[in-house]
Amino acid sequence: VSMHNPKNLVFIFLLLLFSARAFADGGLVAFYKVAVLSGNLNNIEKQIENALTAKVNKQGEKVEPFVIVGRYHPERAEDKLVISFTRSDLVQIVSQIGDYSVLASVLKVAVRKETDENGNETGNYEISLLNPEYMFYAYLRDNINSANEARLIAISEDAKLALYNLPQAFFFPLVTSSLTENELKNYRFMVRYPSFEDMVPLKTFSTFEQAVETIYGNLKARKNGAVHAYFLVPEDFPAFPNEKEGDIARVLPAGAQTAIVGVGLVDQRVGESKFLPILGEEHLAALPYEILIKNTHADMLNPRFRFPLFWSDITMQELRRLYKTPRDIEEIFKSLMQ
Repeated sequence: VSMHNPKNLVFIFLLLLFSARAFADGGLVAFYKVAVLSGNLNNIEKQIENALTAKVNKQGEKVEPFVIVGRYHPERAEDKLVISFTRSDLVQIVSQIGDYSVLASVLKVAVRKETDENGNETGNYEISLLNPEYMFYAYLRDNINSANEARLIAISEDAKLALYNLPQAFFFPLVTSSLTENELKNYRFMVRYPSFEDMVPLKTFSTFEQAVETIYGNLKARKNGAVHAYFLVPEDFPAFPNEKEGDIARVLPAGAQTAIVGVGLVDQRVGESKFLPILGEEHLAALPYEILIKNTHADMLNPRFRFPLFWSDITMQELRRLYKTPRDIEEIFKSLMQ
């Protein structure tokens, strides 16, 4: 890289900025505020997706594009959007690890109406990114090693650099709390709370194909206010008779008996419109909630792990107000298995 080219100096500055990653305690933040954009949501969605899927960066250099795997409106609100994306090298790394690590293959960026310090809407949209590194350390834990750590950090920085192509883009930590890599690897909210591996079993099916077809069919029917956000399956998984373009992302390794399902919870009584206002909507890029299908088993992350992980500044009092939400989500997900 030539140091005499001003564009390259900007590029190097950005890499240093993203590599800093932290506050004074050396921890990782869960979310970045990426940009504030004006205009309508459809145009903003296109700008974000174009930035992520670009094959050439601002410097005119070829880059590995990301793949959009799904999009949905949390709370069924037209002014809120979550775009899920991945990349082949990320899928390859996490698929080789096994267990539940493949959940780390889905990255997320969110759009919502910006509000000022008094809570009033400004008329613009705030773009936020779930920090990939934060999720990598929490989901991959001790499986992050000298062989893959540099590659994972490079993928995280590539996602941030891609979004830097947005107009007036900037990166600023969206939350004040942060956790170190070691804290994320061993994360549990309190001593008796679950860890990443304490998954909630949903159902054991006869075959992997039956699991995928059952859950897909129920999401298409919007059973119990559960909507399709994304659906990752192996590259060689056969097409569904009623499949629409964009419904299914065939990005996981061929022959793998694995699928990841992003589920929007839009039931007014027990879904996102109930728990998001308590948790905080600035953490929108933590959504959607996911189901993991592995062989014949369908499981979900324990909400008592997942909620405090991504809403890391939550108080015990706020968590108590959500005491029914983990069971509500589990019941909705179990209904998708029938």
